[in-house]
Amino acid sequence: MIFLKDKYNVLCLFLYLISLLSFYFFDISKEHKVILYIIVFGVNFVMYVILYLRNREIEFGKDDVKWVLFAAIVLKLVLIMHEPVTSDDYYRYLWDGKVQSEGTDPFLYSPLELAEIHDEVIYPNVSFPEIKTIYPPVSQIIFYAGYLISPHSTAGLKIIYLIFDIGIMLFLLDCLKKLHLRSSAIILYAFSPLIILEFFLNAHIDIVLIFFLSGCIYFTINKNIPLSLLFLGLSILSKTYSLMFLPILLLYLYRSEISLIRILKNILFFFLPFSIVYIYRDGIMNIFQVMGNYMTHWYSNNLIYKIILFLSELTGFNDHAVTRKILLILSVISYFIIIFSKFEFVKKITFILIFYFLFTHTVHPWYLCVLVMLLPLYLSYTSFYWTGIIALTNLTVFYYLSTGVWEDVFQVMLIEYIGVMIFIFIDFKKIAKDRLLTQNEIII
Repeated sequence: MIFLKDKYNVLCLFLYLISLLSFYFFDISKEHKVILYIIVFGVNFVMYVILYLRNREIEFGKDDVKWVLFAAIVLKLVLIMHEPVTSDDYYRYLWDGKVQSEGTDPFLYSPLELAEIHDEVIYPNVSFPEIKTIYPPVSQIIFYAGYLISPHSTAGLKIIYLIFDIGIMLFLLDCLKKLHLRSSAIILYAFSPLIILEFFLNAHIDIVLIFFLSGCIYFTINKNIPLSLLFLGLSILSKTYSLMFLPILLLYLYRSEISLIRILKNILFFFLPFSIVYIYRDGIMNIFQVMGNYMTHWYSNNLIYKIILFLSELTGFNDHAVTRKILLILSVISYFIIIFSKFEFVKKITFILIFYFLFTHTVHPWYLCVLVMLLPLYLSYTSFYWTGIIALTNLTVFYYLSTGVWEDVFQVMLIEYIGVMIFIFIDFKKIAKDRLLTQNEIII
């Protein structure tokens, strides 16, 4: 057993634990809890980097893996009883669970329209109560289950999340073995402060998407086409943007010398999860209206969006719709360039996501958690940097709670996006160098 014999590993985990417990120690205002979040994140990210650097050249044995999983689970359990700090999305989750417990389809009515079940705990805190839910059917099932376990807190949801989290780590460990990568790379997911704080403190639902996507990758690597397609379908029903992975998967299967007929025979497994939609058949179509509203009006933390909007103002347009269309065009171009590249399967998914987030109009910290899941399988410097620096964007939340005005901190965006662009360049330069070395080895 190597992991626990290293005193620095033990010290890092101890400091990590103490910093997480600090959320319970300080009786401070809500906005100052946001500052505490940023400090805790920063301390934990340093511990996270140290843990990875000290163990990256080591191949863990079974006992080491067990202790890493145990330590990761303990760190996440610490936060289960604490209420979220930097986001109030959980009130919508609890509301959707409450609506279903009353036997009502959450897609049919906005919270405002369901006056008969308004309460004094959840409803007053639901953001945009005039808008119907945007969360797809699999997420709704999780909300319902979480509400039944714990109706007025996120504890129920977090218990379910922990089960998904363990599943993700097990999927990744097997993928590392199949790809002949060191098992110690699991540290990049297991101890990520973004994962721990956004799922087990702030209770965001994206862990469900990540579980099914990790399962899709696992079954793809193991050549299990039916389950690979099944898990991708479930991923889409957790967060709809997962649909962009379908062409990647199909192209990978086709290029893996799997016959087109065999792929088509198994495509039923992709559509099988969509039978869940029948449960919400009365109101499910309303989700597209809400998504349209999100695509048209929402904006947060994207410097490229700001730059294009500024340039449009100089030309006299000042049109948010035009800015969004330009971003969409850039996103589509980058998507097709990457999908038809010679990148490996996991690398394609990584860069598809990086450029998707680069050109989308809204980038919240928890969105980037999916990049953390991919880090053990492919260490992208861009993903590593972005999933660390993103914590600073919570200064926007701090100023919002202090002043009531939601306005991105430009200096933070500048640091964030300049760094991202630099690391994208470094990533591609490294890929080109590795490819050149491989070609030279073949020649020799």
